[in-house]
Amino acid sequence: MSLAFPALEERIRRKRTRTEAAIADGEHEVRGLEGECEETTRIKEASIRGHIRTHSAHLQNHARQLLEVQELASPDDQIEAFDRERFERWFRRFSAIDDPRLREKLWKLIPDSLFKRIQEAVCRDYVVPSYRSVKDDRIHFDPRPQFDRIGPGPCLVSADLLNEHMLETLGIETFEPRMTAIERLRRKHDAIPTFKETLASTRQIDPNVGRLHVVVAPRPGEASYGKTGPRPEAIGKILLFAEDVAGTQANGQRKQRMQVLDAYGVYRKTRHEEACYESEVAKLERLKQRLGLQNRRLNTLTRDTPPDNRRTIEEEAKTELATVAKELQTSIDICKRMACVRIDRHSDLCAEVRGRRIPNISAAMASMVGAINDLQRRFERTRPKNTANTDDRQLIHQQIEHGEAVMESYRTQLQARAEPLMRLAKAAVFHPPRAGEPLFPDRNVTGVERRMKELIDPKELETLLVAPFSTFARKILSLHAELPQALESRDGQRFNETLVKMHVVGKIQEVSRCLENLRIELLTPERVLLSRVRESVAGVRALFETLQVRPDIVVESYTSAFAHVCALLKRIETAVTAALQGGDCALSDNPALGDLLSDLLDIDLEAIVRGLDQPPPAAAETLDETPQQVGTAATGGEGEGPAA
Repeated sequence: MSLAFPALEERIRRKRTRTEAAIADGEHEVRGLEGECEETTRIKEASIRGHIRTHSAHLQNHARQLLEVQELASPDDQIEAFDRERFERWFRRFSAIDDPRLREKLWKLIPDSLFKRIQEAVCRDYVVPSYRSVKDDRIHFDPRPQFDRIGPGPCLVSADLLNEHMLETLGIETFEPRMTAIERLRRKHDAIPTFKETLASTRQIDPNVGRLHVVVAPRPGEASYGKTGPRPEAIGKILLFAEDVAGTQANGQRKQRMQVLDAYGVYRKTRHEEACYESEVAKLERLKQRLGLQNRRLNTLTRDTPPDNRRTIEEEAKTELATVAKELQTSIDICKRMACVRIDRHSDLCAEVRGRRIPNISAAMASMVGAINDLQRRFERTRPKNTANTDDRQLIHQQIEHGEAVMESYRTQLQARAEPLMRLAKAAVFHPPRAGEPLFPDRNVTGVERRMKELIDPKELETLLVAPFSTFARKILSLHAELPQALESRDGQRFNETLVKMHVVGKIQEVSRCLENLRIELLTPERVLLSRVRESVAGVRALFETLQVRPDIVVESYTSAFAHVCALLKRIETAVTAALQGGDCALSDNPALGDLLSDLLDIDLEAIVRGLDQPPPAAAETLDETPQQVGTAATGGEGEGPAA
């Protein structure tokens, strides 16, 4: 990640100050050469003058960098792209409002919407619709806007707040490891228009849950923020907004985090956060109980308590307070930090009085009660977040269940009815037209298309909006659209190949589901046995290698596209089998096998599917290479792949 604009400007200013000091020192050295011999003076002065020229060049470079950073930080180009006259008429910038209380009041009036969440996530200078004050110090937006329809257009996105991984996931921009901070900022700045256009192509998954938005392809003829629409990699991706627990923005407003994930990624994240919540609740309860116990024990001390008993209770209390403070000292939450300060201040059961620390158990007990209240406040603040997290998990789980059910149903239907479809196509293709009839008689067109729709109706696939299901569904739908074209051109070979390709894509979705189950299991490798890994890998290999539609039809282009995946699966299965010779054990005991599984789970099946049937790029990488189609003369078709 590159530096934020303010931090980067400060760093450049510090460099410029050091460079100016170096130049001043050089000039001072030159003046100090007077009195030395002429030859020595000439040599030293030439050297110092060279250093001064070098530092002067650095100074000019720092000035250019500072100017460029300031230009990159300016939102003027975004205002111009939106239309400055329209922007100044309908919106107001927070930077032009001096009263912080007014800014806070205005922001609270804006309901949770994409317009608001975008600004809390990636904007430094917020904008609000034009407003006017009425009596009783009330504020009205004039005219009353529809916030759910404003979109990202007027939002002044700050390039330094854009996440590089997010931009790469959306297919907007790429970043090389050796790029400088300014080069990264420049690329982020140039990516803002496409980023806004992608955000404008989102819709809420559920009208009642504003934290989850999915990127959808614009409908034909539908206007979008820009001209090109979202990148293919972005369609189906989910934007997950969540309040950042690390604090607020520099302008004092709440801070949001925006993550780009697919459905499985959102489910894993919410599941992990729920586990973290349960762990934190247990920890908070444990700490409260420990503090409460020590508080009650200290409260039993009286003047009549034997010295030995008093000493034992006090030493145990000191030990417990020190332990609790140590558990809380790395916390970033304000409630936990306050509890830690209270406990640490009286961990020796003393209080500071007039610059001296004297024993004061009452003050320590009061501080412990305050710490317990702080931990309780933390619990109360966390509970609503967990409720939202649970809602997100349940909603995305419904999307996953729906996506898997639709894809499995369609694949099963296609597998069962592929042979009747092929016979239907053969009859239609080879039925000779009568004299004067068109190449494909209307009665055959009507009958074939009606019967084909009865056998496989892809309409349900159009309901899949979230990735990875939407990626596989779009590919199947595009292939389905080729079936009537194959019939019109009387190309039976193409018709049969297309059916096989559709089934292959359906199988890849099932592979994706199996790998996701394995990915979830590997979150706790110490609990996963090698026998379980072999079972999972064998199941995935069977999906790749079993030809379920027409064993005599092999689509070589699809087979070669997944050759790397099949080879890796075979290596993993061989390694697991060898490891099991010494007996079953946990995966965590075999780091090398864990690395192989990580390589498998890092493969982007969606990217491979998107590249199928596409012309290969000029310089393709091994995994993403799009193989050219190769025909097979023996069967009159191309291979079902993927097959090992």
